[in-house]
Amino acid sequence: MPEWWREYPERDCEYVTYYPVAIEPMTADDVWATPRTSSAEAGLYVHVPLCRQLCPFCNYNKFVTGQHDVGALADGIAREIALYGEMLQPGSRRVPCVYFGGGTPSTLPLADMERILTAARRAFTIDDDTEISVEVHPTDATLPYLQGLRALGVSRVSFGIQSFNDRLLQAIGSHHSGDDARAALAAARAAGFDDVVSDLMFLLPTQTIEDWDADLATMADLGAVHISLYRMLLDPSGPLARKIRTRRVERQGSQQLELELAERGLDALAERGFEHYGSCSSSGYDLCLPGYRSRYEEHHRAAPQGELIPIGPGAAGFANGCVYWTIHTVPEYLAEVHAGRLPVLAGRRLTREDELSRYAVMGIKHLTLPKAPFAATYGVAFDDAFGATVARLERHGLVVDSADAVRATRHGVLYLDNVCKAFYDADNYRVPQPYKIALQLMSRDLFEALPSA
Repeated sequence: MPEWWREYPERDCEYVTYYPVAIEPMTADDVWATPRTSSAEAGLYVHVPLCRQLCPFCNYNKFVTGQHDVGALADGIAREIALYGEMLQPGSRRVPCVYFGGGTPSTLPLADMERILTAARRAFTIDDDTEISVEVHPTDATLPYLQGLRALGVSRVSFGIQSFNDRLLQAIGSHHSGDDARAALAAARAAGFDDVVSDLMFLLPTQTIEDWDADLATMADLGAVHISLYRMLLDPSGPLARKIRTRRVERQGSQQLELELAERGLDALAERGFEHYGSCSSSGYDLCLPGYRSRYEEHHRAAPQGELIPIGPGAAGFANGCVYWTIHTVPEYLAEVHAGRLPVLAGRRLTREDELSRYAVMGIKHLTLPKAPFAATYGVAFDDAFGATVARLERHGLVVDSADAVRATRHGVLYLDNVCKAFYDADNYRVPQPYKIALQLMSRDLFEALPSA
């Protein structure tokens, strides 16, 4: 059995990022040559794959800023957005959410961020109600930078704090301190942000229950209104994983400790008024105070899912009936957009079976699968499509079935990747999630940029 797949009662921890996963090389024409009737709304995900320093545990598509011209990348992202505007007609789609992820979006100076947002406002309909989120590294979170983001219309900032404990931050190779994290949260409030998001990681090397309890208390006390709790999932090819394998860094704790830490986190934040409304990453838990759910997460993952247009090198999204990834490597990405072509790398046009499964695979990440929208969209009752699957999950205590919806139980939340995969269709069964290194190699093989004259 492949290591990345676990059948219940073994606990699967492969992050189900997108679905379907059985993908192949695609071009922009494969995605867009045959327009389909689709929603008048589409979210935007903008991937900025640059970091000043690479965290040794991170498995997202990213490169050191010194390898690439930051301004040239911003120009390319703005150009890609303009290409979508030209193809779809400017303003034809309203954007409920824009999410800048990475990498480290805050490596972009404010002028570059403004250029990208200006391009987005020209190509799409972005209004005062649009949620605009930017991930900011704690060491970038100066008051002037955050005030500048606020002036550009950014409504939500997210900090990958991971821990306030300097011992743990050093163990995982983070490039900030506990004091940097505290200062970032204070600066966000001073800059006028109400919607302040923070991430905490558990099951870090050497982390104790007492360490975790202290981080939870500190985070809640410092004003974050949305907190995501993540089990540390290592990039298997990354420096930290290699150090652990060679015993230069202590191994992570047991699965029993992981589950205890997860439950302590859920309980501690619930006592402080936080609602657990989604589990969007592998062994991750999204909690917020009332009124602060992530519109971005709910738009493209909660059932029924909306369209999300992927922008930037290494972005993924769903539009026009296709799940697709953009070119991952920066030179190849820039060559395509400046040649006037959308930088589509790989993906899949959904089959009928894919569409039905995607509703459930992605939707259960937000803990509830409503049945009425499924029937209205696909012309088949949810129970007819997935009754046997739901019955099996219910026997294991992972979900509760009712007339109107299927809901994950507390036990099911702890095994949510198993639950997601129970809804995979035959084409995608036991196919792993696309991995960044394979997609980087594909980017170079298929779109290798020629050296400039």
